[in-house]
Amino acid sequence: MRSRRQHGFRCQQALLCRMESRRAPGGAVINLRLSPGYFPGETGPDILASLLKTYMALGGEQIQVNMVSTETLRRAMQTPDDYRDLVVRVAGFTAYFVSLTPELQQELLSRAEG
Repeated sequence: MRSRRQHGFRCQQALLCRMESRRAPGGAVINLRLSPGYFPGETGPDILASLLKTYMALGGEQIQVNMVSTETLRRAMQTPDDYRDLVVRVAGFTAYFVSLTPELQQELLSRAEG
């Protein structure tokens, strides 16, 4: 959805929550990539919780969050043994980043760089 980049997640969540759920049997899922830098310090978890609670209060049904920096992905590609527990969201499923092919790792990095 283009609105995320142009107007931010709040715009995107409002648009999705206005959809008639009858038009999307089984509901609509947001696959959301967030930068850890958006949620700094001690207030970071509260800000993220507020964002997710707002989405649900507006009628959102499902949300899949992937919060990893591009720098972390690069380091995982260079030293995979140090990142065996890094889980990422891939189109429709989650996977350990280091178990993915180098081509798919690069694709996820490219998407993250936006």
